[in-house]
Amino acid sequence: RGGEPRIRVAAQSVRAFLAADRGSYDVAFLDPPYEVGDAELAEELAALVPRLVDGAVVMVERSARSAEPAWPAGIALDRRKAYGDTVVWWAVAGSPDDEDLPDGADEPAS
Repeated sequence: RGGEPRIRVAAQSVRAFLAADRGSYDVAFLDPPYEVGDAELAEELAALVPRLVDGAVVMVERSARSAEPAWPAGIALDRRKAYGDTVVWWAVAGSPDDEDLPDGADEPAS
């Protein structure tokens, strides 16, 4: 893409953010409150798909007691890593080459 990297942090739902911003994204980090249910998270992820560039990395932080997110078509699980009571799920949009995926995961997806 060229140019300086741009980072935006928003304390709002994915759908609210996307309604106010028309950009496309190569990284998305979702950290919903733990009380957000699986169905609501699935809706947020589905809303994000059309705005992701091919090969975009999507990370979702959840309680370790939560189920794996329901990944919509267009986002595929790559790996997960637990940090005590928290787990981070890494996924990739589209079909990137393996060398474009994040490094350092201790639990590749099966």
